[in-house]
Amino acid sequence: MIISQITDAGYKVLNPDGSITVYPGWLGGQTEDFLAAVHVVNGASKIKTPGVGADVLKAARAFIEKELQAHVKSGPGEHVVLLVGG
Repeated sequence: MIISQITDAGYKVLNPDGSITVYPGWLGGQTEDFLAAVHVVNGASKIKTPGVGADVLKAARAFIEKELQAHVKSGPGEHVVLLVGG
């Protein structure tokens, strides 16, 4: 998944059993918060002082995972990879 200028639109997935799963769009401001957290992770990964980067990553990771689970479909054994430009 490449996250750059993301839309707030939701989407629907037709499941193998014929049911439909709706993934909601992101509310105003959520995309900016998400991208800011991703950039924090990028910056924290460059901190060389032991423990400091890890503490920042832990906090940002929880938020990023929550947002991805709410807005991006992935099943068992599937992974989401973020490539952030800019």
